[in-house]
This record gives sequence, structure tokens and C-alpha cells, in this order.
Amino acid sequence: MKKILFTSLIALSSISAFATGGFYCVTETNELVLEVSATTPRSFGAVLIEPTAIKLVQKNSAIPAELKSVDFSIKEIPQYWNSNDELKVLAYKENFDLDYNNVVTVMMETKYDEVSGKYVGNYTVKTDVNDNKFEISGPITCDQE
Repeated sequence: MKKILFTSLIALSSISAFATGGFYCVTETNELVLEVSATTPRSFGAVLIEPTAIKLVQKNSAIPAELKSVDFSIKEIPQYWNSNDELKVLAYKENFDLDYNNVVTVMMETKYDEVSGKYVGNYTVKTDVNDNKFEISGPITCDQE
């Protein structure tokens, strides 16, 4: 009986713990506020899980009011990459409820900075409204839990 108990304890202690973590990125400029909050399991090939969201507020007066504040759900984040040294996110949203064609895309590419312990890189936000295209790019920093 002691052998079975001892063997069971050894087997259980060798199983990896699958906790969740995540990352939080934010940037605020005179043109926009971009906030990325994601939850991921700590395992290889980890997918995004709820709650994950991207909030974008654009301040450009030429952008229609309906597109100034855009919330992306997990379903609107078709591409995501998180390795030890890179963190990339692509979010894409179309809104067919409006009377005009529109697409908002957020792309974020960062690399891990060992000095700060954060992911540091750039974002690009593209907003297409009919034939008008708006693009904003800049730096972004991400913390990882």
C-alpha cells in the first residue's frame, strides 16, 4: 500500500500545472487610446481565452462617430502569437450595420525587452471608411502576468 501511495504521489508531482496568465498592453496619444487585455493558458500553442478584449478609441474628427470607439471581442482576433521573445496580435472588425463600408484593423508587434521585463514594440491601426483610409502607428508596451 505504501508503494502505491508513494508511486501515486510521484506521478502526480510530475504533471505540469496549467495555470493561466495573460498580457496587458496600453498606449495613449493625442490620436487614440488602445488597450489590449488578454488571458492565455501557460502552455505551448496557447490560445486566447475569455476574458480577452481590445478597446480602441480614435480621436480623429474625420472618422465617423460609430467607429471612434471600437471594442474587439475574442472572435475578432484572428491571429495571435506569444512566444518567449515575441508577442503579436491582429484584430479585424467589419461593421455591416452601418450605411457605408468600414473595416477597423489593429496590428501589434512587440519583442521582449530583458532590461524592462516587458514586451516593447509598435502598433498600427487602420480604419477604412468607404474610400477613405486612416492609419495611425506608434509605440506600445505590454506587461505579462
